[in-house]
Amino acid sequence: MNAVFDIKRFLKLEKRNLLTHKNQFAYASLILIGITVFAVLLSLLIPMVGQVVAFLIHPLCFFALVFAPCFFEKNIQKNNSVFDFILPGSTFEKFLIMLINYVVILPLLCYGILFLLIQLISIIPLDNIQNLSNVLSFTNNLTWEKMYKLFVLQSMSLTGYFFFKRFSFIKTLLIELFLSITILIIAAIMGYSHFSNMDTFNNASTMLIQNDGLTNGIENTLFITKIILGVLFPLGLWIVCFFKLREKEI
Repeated sequence: MNAVFDIKRFLKLEKRNLLTHKNQFAYASLILIGITVFAVLLSLLIPMVGQVVAFLIHPLCFFALVFAPCFFEKNIQKNNSVFDFILPGSTFEKFLIMLINYVVILPLLCYGILFLLIQLISIIPLDNIQNLSNVLSFTNNLTWEKMYKLFVLQSMSLTGYFFFKRFSFIKTLLIELFLSITILIIAAIMGYSHFSNMDTFNNASTMLIQNDGLTNGIENTLFITKIILGVLFPLGLWIVCFFKLREKEI
């Protein structure tokens, strides 16, 4: 068991990981603070522009967290990764540290700082600033569904980091855009083929309302599909990344 996971060894590796990434965490925090302060200043001078900048903060955080593995991790190559490979730790421990880094530490750091900034902004008794605080609110910007989407897309970025030796960010971004467009096109084609006119749509809606068994069957199918997708994404991609890391170490 100690060969796979040892708590003391794991904590030492995690300490080294935090020291290695401290500058990156600091830069990311300063950028987030800087954008928020910039939005506050703009709200005092040009309220509408300030709110637009504030509106973009949550999407920017989401985008940065999705592609964080491509931004923060160095390329795995023989000339710069030998020391990492010979560190006294198992592949499972090294991968777990990487996973904790992007699934736990970075989101907590990002949204924790943003939460504190929102609390500080809400103290300022000015209407423009209060409106800015409402725009930055977590109520609609941070939900469990969005967090799940974050981890799914982030797992794809982590997979791209392991599989692409160069330009992993650009290649992964293009793949994710291609998959998104493809899914939208398929959904549009299926929707058009099944409901090509309103009569067909109304008949289908009436049939679903009248037939409870059919409705329950569709709901059960969708529920099972969500479970399967939940296992494959992100869990399946994390497993693929683990074996890819082990392969590179060998």
